[in-house]
Amino acid sequence: MTAQEAAVRPPNRLIHETSPYLRQHAYNPVDWYPWGEEAFERARREDRPIFLSVGYSACHWCHVMAHESFEDPTIARMLNECFVCIKVDREERPDVDQTYQVVCQTLTGQGGWPLTVVLTPDGEPFYAGTYFPPAPRYGRPGLPQVIEACAKAYRERRDQVRQQAAELARAVHRALDPWDAGAAEGAEAGDRAVSGEGARAGRGGAGQGARVGERAGAGKVRRRVQPGARALVHAVEQLLQEADSQAGGFGRAPKFPHPTALELLFRAAWRFGHQEAPAHLERTLVHMVRGGVFDQVGGGFHRYAVDRWWKVPHFEKMLYDSAQLVPLLVRVGTWRRHPDLLQAATQTLDFLLDEMRLPGGGFAASLDADSPDEQGRPAEGFFYRWNPQALARALGDAGDAARIARELAMRSGDATLDRGLTVQLERLARDAPPGWVEEALTVPGRLPAAARSSVAPPVGDPPSGGGDSRAGTGDEARSGGGEAPAGTGHESYIDEGLRSALARMAAFRREWRRPPARDDKVLAGWHALTLSALVWGFRAGLGAPPHRYLDAAREGFTFIEERLVDPRAGLLHTPRQGAATIPAYCDDYAFVIHAALDLFTVTQDKAYLQRAGELAAAARERFRGSGGLYFLSSDDHASPLGRSRDVWDQATPSANAAMASAHARLGAVLDAPDHLHAGMEIIEGAWPIMLGHVFGTAGLWCALELLDGGTATVTLRSPDLDAIRTQLRRLLAVPHPGLQARWEMAGDEPSYLVCVGATRDPPRSTVDSVLSRLWPHVNAVTRP
Repeated sequence: MTAQEAAVRPPNRLIHETSPYLRQHAYNPVDWYPWGEEAFERARREDRPIFLSVGYSACHWCHVMAHESFEDPTIARMLNECFVCIKVDREERPDVDQTYQVVCQTLTGQGGWPLTVVLTPDGEPFYAGTYFPPAPRYGRPGLPQVIEACAKAYRERRDQVRQQAAELARAVHRALDPWDAGAAEGAEAGDRAVSGEGARAGRGGAGQGARVGERAGAGKVRRRVQPGARALVHAVEQLLQEADSQAGGFGRAPKFPHPTALELLFRAAWRFGHQEAPAHLERTLVHMVRGGVFDQVGGGFHRYAVDRWWKVPHFEKMLYDSAQLVPLLVRVGTWRRHPDLLQAATQTLDFLLDEMRLPGGGFAASLDADSPDEQGRPAEGFFYRWNPQALARALGDAGDAARIARELAMRSGDATLDRGLTVQLERLARDAPPGWVEEALTVPGRLPAAARSSVAPPVGDPPSGGGDSRAGTGDEARSGGGEAPAGTGHESYIDEGLRSALARMAAFRREWRRPPARDDKVLAGWHALTLSALVWGFRAGLGAPPHRYLDAAREGFTFIEERLVDPRAGLLHTPRQGAATIPAYCDDYAFVIHAALDLFTVTQDKAYLQRAGELAAAARERFRGSGGLYFLSSDDHASPLGRSRDVWDQATPSANAAMASAHARLGAVLDAPDHLHAGMEIIEGAWPIMLGHVFGTAGLWCALELLDGGTATVTLRSPDLDAIRTQLRRLLAVPHPGLQARWEMAGDEPSYLVCVGATRDPPRSTVDSVLSRLWPHVNAVTRP
């Protein structure tokens, strides 16, 4: 809509909302309501069905449906005459989205955004789908036909529609909370609800996980294993059945990062010396960071790739993707000595600070998929795409542009021009100079790298001769891992010439292209995931200087305390006009606990540890249900069709997975059996579902690994505070996924108390002996 049109059209109720997504629809001719009692009260009073539309700001197809239908006066008139219309930002109300996604998956076999659901005035669903065009196409009915059919059904067969909607609502409630009606019946309902093509529609979580379990045979597994190390190894083997052994990742196309599944592979490789897991993990991350799903120029990850080989991305950037991938890149890059992974981690952390951080220390939720093209029209991915002409303008010379493009293509490993450039091959083939594509495509293999990346050297590396990007950490932080395995010794595919070219491309993009819109809504959980990523960057000594990341993490936690805490409501989900009004969800609490524990480990500020304990106690009071499992929402959210005991991973770990991991970490660092018991209660409650659906519950399997001995707590004792700080930096450079540290001013000589899982070692006198204890199975994996 143009500014002139907006000026003559009165806004609807969404003008008073602060969600950028809802405000995008404030000048639609649709008479939108935000989610709330006002809309439902009108629907009941007038006995009208409800048209519910759920989306989010960065969603390309949400924008398409808005422009095609919600801005169309004729379609808007039909909606206003037939329905009470409600618009929901799925990031503000994940409980609403989760509930009606299950409805859509149950009715159609798939879900995604934009989500379209038709409800009775009581909120019970009787029709659902995703994107509908303004006229029939793509094998889908047009939205006007959907409107007419649903309105007619409710008008002429109201009692029948209401009865069917009530039955569907009961089935959805059983799927959301199978423990309410018995685990066996509920698990069967949950299977039906999530076994559709959720990943294909863009959710990439529970749907694919259910398919894993169906093929693996949940009944057979249930008789063979119990919680413990054997079960964990068995789960990883199930997970690897879904692995793409050539392109990395899981399944074919589209390709989502699935960081929780990758985390489970890392833990299996690190803890148990699993032989296949590290190879697939490294393969996946390398393909991603050398592919189009990673922004080679500006850092950060796009939401997913539309192809199997990670070449062509769907261009929105979600905060949670970059935040979750950084710790993996840091740990795997350090362990496997892979400079490209560490370089990508550094670029992504800098992207988070430079592009996503807001005044005051908060982090924005996302960047839009669309951005204005040269004519000012919204175009998907225009800000990120390159063709030969744009490269020549950015680099100042067409020959130089051709050389850089060829070099990027060849060094990416499969000699295709779109890899590493974030361009689409067909556009390059159309626009490239004669012979350019053919030459690049026929190069046999990869050129040797001219120079190693200048990122931080991995643990155990001696300092390289020149500048050291780990400024401020001291030599001891570099040399502390002398017992670490020799690793694979990878070389970077980015040399200094290519690095210079990427910097010039970034400058060109900033100067000549309008960036995509940023959703500056701060979400407590996603924000906390980002703080943990920053801490991992600091631990690895990335950045210039590394304290840049730690300072940002500390400021970000202060933002939580000042902007996302209410004296009466506790932790809050998102701030709105200076005061947050939506209570936090269970996963918000869990991710903030993890961020507090991460900050405590590197700063030893006991205020963070105390806060983590307080939040765990509050979460237990607000969300814990009978049997030990946690609900996603509290009673304050007025969740539709009942509350969900959230066990299915989506783009982030499920609420129960995140909370079980938080209990495991708190139990280890506080030596508190009650936390360990609370974490195991969650695992035991979800165990029947975990057995059959490893992919969809990978977060719970990661929590089980922590609870079953995956933590390592080191207590440093010394009379010399400076010595403690020096040795702490050496310890924190180890990429152990469950490592936590505490220090005490005590004793006459330095000593180290190590507790790995439930095993408490005798006191050790040197940090070197501690480091050797923390690398047990890695040696078996990487050494010949």
